[in-house]
Amino acid sequence: MNLLYDDFPESIEVNGKTLNILTDFRDWIMFSDMMFDKNLSNADKLVGAKRWIEDDIPQSISISNIFQALVEFFSCSDMTEKNPATIEGSNKTSKPIFSYKHDAKYILSAFREVYHINLKTLEYMHWWEFQCLFESLPDTCELKKIMGYRNINLAEIKDSKERARIGKIQRCIALPTRMEDEDIGDILSGVM
Repeated sequence: MNLLYDDFPESIEVNGKTLNILTDFRDWIMFSDMMFDKNLSNADKLVGAKRWIEDDIPQSISISNIFQALVEFFSCSDMTEKNPATIEGSNKTSKPIFSYKHDAKYILSAFREVYHINLKTLEYMHWWEFQCLFESLPDTCELKKIMGYRNINLAEIKDSKERARIGKIQRCIALPTRMEDEDIGDILSGVM
């Protein structure tokens, strides 16, 4: 897929059937919130995932297959050269570096500062376009600075005073734990 001339997807394919889905960035931030909500059971998350499907769901399609296709759409799996930090702060060390929920004020201000986009009044933006803009935010905005601090590996800092300083910053801006890939697997295995 070339993002410069191909249309962003408006549907998912499950078992050879095309299902139209919601595509606005707000819908997918809500999907993220649902995925990381520790108060919802895995079964509730599977059933809740149907909310993102606009079509009637054929009985021949399992909810676990729908869920898997929705997760792939959420992760923008068809975009080329994906930045691994796009999915709720995932990175090579699996340490969360951002959260749509906990960093909402920084996300709002970053989009306003950098792109002059008010996400609160914007009528529509495709999830994948939002992700492109999010990933391209400059390191100078507050959100990216916070993400940078969260991503620092303290074990790699040799100076003890600097390690203590960064550790204090990390504790102040720490995020709650996020859902791991195994958690997604647990959701899917609960219905198989």
